[in-house]
Amino acid sequence: MRPNIQKISVGDSTVYLCRLPEAPTKREREILGERQLLCEAFGHDVILRHNPQGAPYIDGKHTYISLSHTKENVCLAVNEHTPIGIDLEHISDRIHNVKQKMFSPSQLAQLSQFNSEAHTSILTLMWCTKEAVFKAEGRTAGYLGENVPVEPHHFLNNSFRLATRRYMYGISQVDIAGADEVCVLARQISPSANNVEQLLADHRKLLALLVDPDKTTSDLLPQLRQYCSPKTPDIILVGGSGLDVSLDDYVDAVKQLFPSTPVVLFPGSTSQFTAKADALMFLSVISGRNAECIIGQQVAIARKVKESGITTLPMGYILIDGGIHSSVEKATHTQALRQDNPQLIVDTAIAGELLGMRLIYLEAGSGADIPVGNNIIRGVRLSTDVYLIVGGGIRTPEQMKIAFAAGADMVVIGNHFEQHPEQIQSFIDAIDSLNEKKSEL
Repeated sequence: MRPNIQKISVGDSTVYLCRLPEAPTKREREILGERQLLCEAFGHDVILRHNPQGAPYIDGKHTYISLSHTKENVCLAVNEHTPIGIDLEHISDRIHNVKQKMFSPSQLAQLSQFNSEAHTSILTLMWCTKEAVFKAEGRTAGYLGENVPVEPHHFLNNSFRLATRRYMYGISQVDIAGADEVCVLARQISPSANNVEQLLADHRKLLALLVDPDKTTSDLLPQLRQYCSPKTPDIILVGGSGLDVSLDDYVDAVKQLFPSTPVVLFPGSTSQFTAKADALMFLSVISGRNAECIIGQQVAIARKVKESGITTLPMGYILIDGGIHSSVEKATHTQALRQDNPQLIVDTAIAGELLGMRLIYLEAGSGADIPVGNNIIRGVRLSTDVYLIVGGGIRTPEQMKIAFAAGADMVVIGNHFEQHPEQIQSFIDAIDSLNEKKSEL
């Protein structure tokens, strides 16, 4: 071990740290420092390359590495088994100049419990964590579109876990010499519980809780969470026909209360979008003939959605007559398809599948008197290979089980749980029982 190099073990990862050597330019100093650490880690010179996103890798080796620099130091993290990311930062008050861009209002509000010196250190650690996770996910450091739900209270411990949309990470503060710098290592543990794509592909029956920000306000969310204990629904859908609250703050509040549950947007208009959610149901109302709801609203928000990097779930939304004049009919200026014409509903679902929609949502409307008929669910199931979602008018676990038996992959309940939150656990227990029986077959 060279005398100027620190070697630190962090679980099954190894971190190497040294001061930057003397050279004419900072970049030359960084390159020389990187070479020293790579030679120390691998015992010989290796060829360092970078992928199109800027992430470093060793030519000809299946070893995961990550690099970071400050003005005076360079560090290298190495792991033989799983992707990692490391970030080394100098503690400086300059971070306060950009904190509004890096962190949500709810994250910043939590910093009030710390004194000014600790405030700056915690902010820097939070930034380090974001950068380390970006690198572990193969992204360019500094990419701000990805939501990394790191909170100030996490740093009351030297290590913790957090989930992005795609993976679960183990986060560790690296004990380096020097009180004016902090270092964070992110190690990929497993696909995230918030990975919606994987959740939909698991072939389990899923229960989604639909919350309307205008009805289930952020003040009422904690009460709703109390009824979701010890288990929670598989997915939280956020959406409604109107929106009079900050969706960013609302999704933050949902994530704080349901940290291991994917939060998916179920938008009623282009205003109901935030990149803080784990996924977006990018839906088209294919049951109606209002071009604005079939493609107009989608075009208006498309660029913003794509640039955000959020997971999108292309979905054909089919509104079905549930015995009431639903708010969706009013909002979309369309008529629900009648249940006494199941062939039209099935053909509409087939058309959605042929147009490339991976999900079909059969919706009887919020508070429907009549849920979607089992013959309709079965007809769509037998005629398509789409992921099938059913909602509206389901008020008992028995009705939910019947919908699943007919072919539904996911059942969505919103209005009933708003009125009877005490019944949520009985639905969760019922779906757990279904999935257990299915796994035994």
